[in-house]
Amino acid sequence: QALYGQQSCVYTEHADEITDDYQEASASTIMFYKLQLDADSSPESELEIESLVMKHHFLNASTNCFYYNGPENVVNCQTLANLCVMHMYFPDAEVCDLFEDILDKRSENERSQDGWVETLPWLRYVETSTEIRMSEAITMQMSF
Repeated sequence: QALYGQQSCVYTEHADEITDDYQEASASTIMFYKLQLDADSSPESELEIESLVMKHHFLNASTNCFYYNGPENVVNCQTLANLCVMHMYFPDAEVCDLFEDILDKRSENERSQDGWVETLPWLRYVETSTEIRMSEAITMQMSF
């Protein structure tokens, strides 16, 4: 499993608490919906795939992000966010559910930007697209 990335130790009681609340097997399984499996079929099939990359990273990333202990754990939170992205932001995915739970427990950033805290990657906007475009909360100039 060394091909999938570096690991670090986690406290057993922390890991047990995560796996009690969030199913590790479910977190490492990706569902693909509305697939068209061949040229003659309609896009209604579903495909479930176990990801060894997700299995390798889930427990370490989730535990170290949930029990955030300073800047050295930012990489774990970024990994957890990327695992949610691999689930295509599906809200019922264990990984995304855990990420949202961590987000709800952390304090807001100094700009009071909804949906973002300083210790987690910003995965989605809470506001509407018009509110985001018209907001003056971020003072730097950007172009799209």
